[in-house]
Formats: sequence, structure tokens, C-alpha cells
Amino acid sequence: MEKEIKNYITKIIEKHFFCKPQKITRMKSGICNEVYSIKITDREVIIRLNKENDEMKGSEKYIPLFRSKGIKVPEILASDYSKKFVPYYYQIQSKLEGDDINRVIATLSSTQLRVLANEIANIFKKLLVIPTNGKFGFVYGSHKNLKKTLTLDIRKNLKTAIQWGNSTGILDSDMVTKILGIFEGNKKYFDTCASRFYYDDMSSKNILVYKGKFNGLVDLDGVAYGDYLETVGRIMASWYGTKYGKIYTDAVMEKLKLSQKKRKIVLVYAILNRFFWMCENGIQFNQNTKGVINKKKAKQDRRIVLNLIGELAHK
Repeated sequence: MEKEIKNYITKIIEKHFFCKPQKITRMKSGICNEVYSIKITDREVIIRLNKENDEMKGSEKYIPLFRSKGIKVPEILASDYSKKFVPYYYQIQSKLEGDDINRVIATLSSTQLRVLANEIANIFKKLLVIPTNGKFGFVYGSHKNLKKTLTLDIRKNLKTAIQWGNSTGILDSDMVTKILGIFEGNKKYFDTCASRFYYDDMSSKNILVYKGKFNGLVDLDGVAYGDYLETVGRIMASWYGTKYGKIYTDAVMEKLKLSQKKRKIVLVYAILNRFFWMCENGIQFNQNTKGVINKKKAKQDRRIVLNLIGELAHK
């Protein structure tokens, strides 16, 4: 498979840049697209491929939209969603300098973490002014499969996660009971939540950090309509239990001026998201994931979910 993809990448580079790639490197983060960094004569570019769906077309809409709000994002240099030239939908983007946040966050100083948190909080604020259609869910190029309420959207995602967890055997009934209880206990909030525009996938990845500073967002195929506190919950869930994670998460919440009530909802979302990630373990999405349970990760996820639940009980 890898050799086949690299042959297709060579064809794509020859077509668009009239040269052969000097180096092809797989990017190992992400579970949706196959992503490669390509060194050519005068620069590096990113090629994103997907054989099963064309959701990456969403970037054609959201990259210009984010740029119009003053958010640093890559440029789309070329794309082909026909699968005629190669049997993949593909997109070529400029490469922004920097590392994914998950590779460097532990090395950042307290000051750098707070400055980065300020940048992320400002992104939330810039996007929240964009209107939605009043519905809820993940939005790629179109408004398919959206729900009328946040409750219905979360219930759908919980159902999928539980199905995954049951299929791999990673779940037990006690954990499911706890999670469903938290969902039901916050249903009144979910039922009345307004639909807001936000970028959901900027917790442990897609934020580039260069020389200790924010240098752009990547992987902008889709956004979310719903509650932006959900992404703050993802941020909390990603780094829970670490000193740098607490500094960073607290700084994001401070910059967003979240009340104690909203911080409690952030904790609820942290639980739900860490539970979702736990249930992804053992499900193969692309070449970066394996259809085998990572037992060390499963143990860590379970511990963090239970610790988060314990913290919520004292709120």
C-alpha cells in the first residue's frame, strides 16, 4: 500500500510541479486522510489523499474563510476530486513551518503556554461571529447529517462510540452506565444550547507551533456547529493530569472569560471526549491506526476518564 501511494504521489508531483519528489515522508498524525510531506526542488509541500471520501473538499471553503478572519492557514496549491488521474481524491497545500502542538507542548514555558492559549482563545472569538443554519454536528463541504438539537448530536456520537467499544471489548457496562448518566444529567443544558460556529479539532493536533509560538492551523476540512465549549473540553481531555496541560487549559478558559458554570460544562465535555477516544482504540481508520487494542493507552484512557468523573462529582 505504501509503495503504491508513493508512486501516485510521484505522478501527482510530476503533473503539477514538473519534477520528481526528492523525499516523501508520511505524516503520522490524523486518522482520516493519508498525509505526506513532499520535498521538491525549491520547497516542501503537503499532499493529502483519501480513497473513500472527498470530505477534504471542505478545505476549499474553510481555508479562505479562516484567512478572511485573520487566522493563519496554508494555501491550497492544487486539487483533484475526480479520482481519474490517480484513484484517490487529493489536495496539495503549502507547508507551514512548525510542529503539531502534541510534539512540543511539554517543552513550552509557562509564558509560552499562556501566549499560545491567548492565540487559541482569539480563534474561538473570531469564528463565533460566523452564523450557522441553527443545526448541530460536523460540517464538511455540505450540511449533511446535522441534528436539530445538540442532545441528538451527542446521543448519535455516544451510540457510535459505544458500538466501537463493544466491538473491541474495551468497554464494560459500569463505564457505559457512568457515561450515560453524565449525558442524561446534563441533557437540560444540551437541549437548550444554541448552535455556534467553531473549529472542533484544535486540541492535541492541527495547531502548529514554531519557535515556541503559534504559526497556524491545518486540517481544515470541516468545522462544527454547536457548543464551542466542546473543544475547550477536548483541550482539557488531551493534557489532563499534566502541569503544562493545566496551565494551558486554564489560560484558554481565562482568556474566554468562562464562568464556573461553563467550566463545569467544559469538564463534562472533557469526559465525553476522552471516552470517545478510548472507544476508538482498536478501530482501524487509516494507515496511522491499527485494528489492535493498545493496552497501555486503554489503561491510561480509562484512568483519565474515571479521574475526570471523580472531579466532576466534586463540582
